[in-house]
Amino acid sequence: MRWLTHADPNVDDDRGAVAIIVALCLVIMVVLAAWVIDGSAIYQERRELQNGADAAALAIARDCVLGACGDGYTTAEPYIDGNASDDDSRIESGGITYPDATSVRVVVRTADAGPDIDGNDQTVDYHFATVLGRDGLEVAAVAVARWGSVGGGSTLPLTFSMCEYNRETNGGTSFHTEPFSGPESVIFFHTGNGNGSGPDDCAAQAGQDTDGDDRLTGGFGWLDQDECVANISADLWVGAKPGNGPPQDCDPDDLINRTILMPVFDDVTEQGGQGWANQCSLGPGGKCYHVAGFAAFHITGFRFPGNQSWRQNAPCSPPDTCIGGYFTEFIFAGGQGPGDVDLGAKTIWLES
Repeated sequence: MRWLTHADPNVDDDRGAVAIIVALCLVIMVVLAAWVIDGSAIYQERRELQNGADAAALAIARDCVLGACGDGYTTAEPYIDGNASDDDSRIESGGITYPDATSVRVVVRTADAGPDIDGNDQTVDYHFATVLGRDGLEVAAVAVARWGSVGGGSTLPLTFSMCEYNRETNGGTSFHTEPFSGPESVIFFHTGNGNGSGPDDCAAQAGQDTDGDDRLTGGFGWLDQDECVANISADLWVGAKPGNGPPQDCDPDDLINRTILMPVFDDVTEQGGQGWANQCSLGPGGKCYHVAGFAAFHITGFRFPGNQSWRQNAPCSPPDTCIGGYFTEFIFAGGQGPGDVDLGAKTIWLES
């Protein structure tokens, strides 16, 4: 017996619907692939360019803060290429500018060192977005770096007299450079280099005596700190630590043969003095220093009270307490800037 069947009128329609759904899914998959893969490539390119721009701007600023900007493009080249995964980025003519006397602006753009899918070596090639009619994208990154004197930072709890600084640097015009050689500066604890009888004696001439109490200390002194680090800003009064010995938790290795950020004071006030005594938290010895700015000092030796580890390459004889070394110009990473007074301690930073 023969059975008769009738075609389902919806079969062809279902097949057509499936085809449409598959086509839509393929489009969505391509769009997602373009978004994930091509988008990731753009993100990676932008990150590499930004790293290169930041590094290049800081490198140029490092040259400029020491007074020799040089050829910014030559300085920048190894940094922009070195931060690119394909070792290739570019700075066009005019891509390095100086908005003012203490800043540099760097613009880094895409340079495609590999095979150019879109025929343009100045774009990031798309791999999936080409299906959507997109060939590639030029990416750019901008960085602005600034430079100046240090206005604050983390230092050893130690401070030098402005008088000593001016005398040893000829008023901030003469600094030593590495490799350090020749006669070193020797700074004595409080007494300065003399007995107060001459114009060059820092025990009598240290600073401006802004509080009018006629008490000016030369040489160096320790700051009142619980640890062997002090967070100091310029133009502030800081409590003094009594005595000529270093804080107990200081390590002599933190001083010897190192260039350190050195607060420089231009005045001192004591209990019973006039004017400024209430502007600072007086230290245990009843004394405060006024920090004018920051110098860079390379320590080569010292003689402090205590065990033998605090007497290394001593530049003075018993019973004196002293520090020897060289005033120099130095860039301190992490220093706060800009400071109002340039005493040789420099810093650079990226502008956000």
